[in-house]
Amino acid sequence: MGRPEFSLFYYPTNTVYVDDNRDFIDGLTLKSMYRDYRAYTQPKVCLDFLEEQYRVTRQDADETIEQTDRRHIFNTLSKLSRFSEPAILIADYSMPGMNGLDLCSQISNPNIKKILLTGVANERQAINALNTDIIDFYIDKSDQDLTKRLDMIISNLKKRYFLDQFPWSNQEARKRIPYVFDCEFADYFEQTCEDLDIKEHYFATDPNSFIMVDRQGNISQMLVFSENELDLLCHNLVRQGFPKKCIDLLNERDFYPNIHDEYGALREGNSQTWDERTYPIVAIECEQTYFCVTLENINKVSSSYKEFIATPSSSFH
Repeated sequence: MGRPEFSLFYYPTNTVYVDDNRDFIDGLTLKSMYRDYRAYTQPKVCLDFLEEQYRVTRQDADETIEQTDRRHIFNTLSKLSRFSEPAILIADYSMPGMNGLDLCSQISNPNIKKILLTGVANERQAINALNTDIIDFYIDKSDQDLTKRLDMIISNLKKRYFLDQFPWSNQEARKRIPYVFDCEFADYFEQTCEDLDIKEHYFATDPNSFIMVDRQGNISQMLVFSENELDLLCHNLVRQGFPKKCIDLLNERDFYPNIHDEYGALREGNSQTWDERTYPIVAIECEQTYFCVTLENINKVSSSYKEFIATPSSSFH
C-alpha cells in the first residue's frame, strides 16, 4: 500500500547546523535557498537546545485534541513559534568533544531528520549509521555542488518530516480521505498552493478541508467532497431550511454557496448570507470524481510567516 502523495500538515520549519568551523557554516547558509536556520559551533550546546525543544513540544501537546480539530489548528496559527520548530539537523562528523554521529544518536526527538557531513575517512561509519537509521542522509563535505545538493536534500526531508507524522495509518486514511493518495489530486492541490502563495496548510475535519495560509497570513480553505458527500450536504441544508435556489446551486455542481464561517466550519441554521458570494466547484477526476471548492481570504492569522522572517534574530548560538 503506497504512501500519501503529500502531507496533511505543512509549515516552514528551521534547519539546524552544527560545525566547529563557523566560516564553513557561513559559506553554506549564505548560498542556500533556505534562510530559516539556527547554527552552532558546539555540538553539546546544540544537543541541549534540541532536547529542550522536544521537551517543551511534548509538554504543550494536548493528546485529547486531534491534530485535525479546528480549535487546535487555529491555536497553532496564533503562535509565531511554529516557524522555529527544528525539523532538520546538518552535522559535521569531525568535531572536538562530540562527533556528528554521537550527536545524532543522542537526539530524543524521533521526527528530526539528520544529515551528516563526512570526509573520505569516515564514509564507512556514515553508511553504517544510515543503515541503522541513526541518520537519514550523508554527503561528502568536499562535494563541489555541496550547497545545491543540500538544498535538494533539505527540500525532500522537510516533506518527509511531516509525512512521517501522518496522524492515521495508510489503511484508515484510505477510508477517510483517499484523495491524498492520488497524484491527480496532489497536482491540483500543489498548483492551488502555488497560485495563492500558500506557505502552510493544515487538514481539518467537520467538514473535511485544508486550511491554507499565505505569506501575509491570509487564510483560505479548500473543501473536498465526493459525489455522495455533496448529496449528503444538500440533504442537510434542506433539513435546515435553506432556500431551494441554494440547494439547486449545489446540485448543479457548478458553484458553491457562502455557508461557512470565518473558521471554515459550516454555519448552523438557515444562513441568510448564502448568496452574498459563490465559489466555483472544480471536478478532479481521480479513481473517483472529487469536487473541490477554494474559499479565499476567509480570515487572517495574527502571526504570519512574513512577520516571522521580518523579526530580527541571531542565527548563531
